[in-house]
Amino acid sequence: MSAVKGSSKRRGKEEVDVLKPEKRKRDEDFDPDLSSDIKGILSALQQIKEKAQKDDQRRSEELISSVASEIKAMLDDARSQFDKERQSFVKALSKSSKECEGSLKNEYTKFQATYEKFCKEKDTHMQILKGTISTLEGLEFNSFHILKKDIVMIILTGNPDHHQSGASKAANNS
Repeated sequence: MSAVKGSSKRRGKEEVDVLKPEKRKRDEDFDPDLSSDIKGILSALQQIKEKAQKDDQRRSEELISSVASEIKAMLDDARSQFDKERQSFVKALSKSSKECEGSLKNEYTKFQATYEKFCKEKDTHMQILKGTISTLEGLEFNSFHILKKDIVMIILTGNPDHHQSGASKAANNS
């Protein structure tokens, strides 16, 4: 190619070729098959890069899916354990509640029996107290009448010995 250009009478073109020897060298070294091979290699590298990115994305998705499955399994286990513990707690609470209820019923029964006994004893003591008060009222009434008679007799008779005899009568009556 350079020979054809050299023979031409264009001087400006020769100067350009002389000034740019690198380009001339590239043009001489240019092989269209090599260019095609390089494009093929670049295309293959691009495909490898895309496949590697897809593989990385697939692996990432698989890893995320695997971790998500493990977390879900852990949560399910925790939920199951929580439910078991809750059921156990409910059973224990129910048992404790029944025991407390039974104990409360027993204590209430004891209280009720004690209260009824107290009421009966109170009624008995009240009856005895009423009887005692009635007796005392009767004695007081009798003593008052005897004392009144004695006072009237003392006043009428003027004899204090008569008063002592009435008082001794009242003491004997009680």
